[in-house]
Amino acid sequence: MSFIGIISNSEIYDFIKREMLKDRKSAKLELININKNNIQNMKNVKFETVVVCDDLIDMKSEKNYINNIINNSKFLLINTDNNINDIKIEKDNIQIITYGMNQKATVTASSIKEDEILICLQRNIKNINNNTIEIQEFKEKIIKKENNEIYNYLVIFILNHLYN
Repeated sequence: MSFIGIISNSEIYDFIKREMLKDRKSAKLELININKNNIQNMKNVKFETVVVCDDLIDMKSEKNYINNIINNSKFLLINTDNNINDIKIEKDNIQIITYGMNQKATVTASSIKEDEILICLQRNIKNINNNTIEIQEFKEKIIKKENNEIYNYLVIFILNHLYN
């Protein structure tokens, strides 16, 4: 079973978890919300993947816990449109995958329509089985309510491709 830690508020976490479990056989994935209230309880959990959805300014006092959790993971997904200055990566074997509306992000939305999004993978990434996912664009169906949900769809896209 793979543990995926999602550093976010409960609304973002609930959306990602609901969409991930909707049409997947993801019994082998355990998504866990990491927030300011529970991060001390998560310090000994080994997450295979850590997703940083939130701005970390509010969790400045927990930065040691965050860095410890991140440095014990295999994959790190970071929203580059947020403030992530306090993240200190000490290991070379962590695969960092950036996402956001930033043109330099590994995964970005190149086109957004009412019911679909064109997601651009701008650099090759390796999945959990060490298979390469090559540079390309993917069309994904969405139910867009707010602009912030685009970030959530980018996370779902990455997780789906990392875990097949």
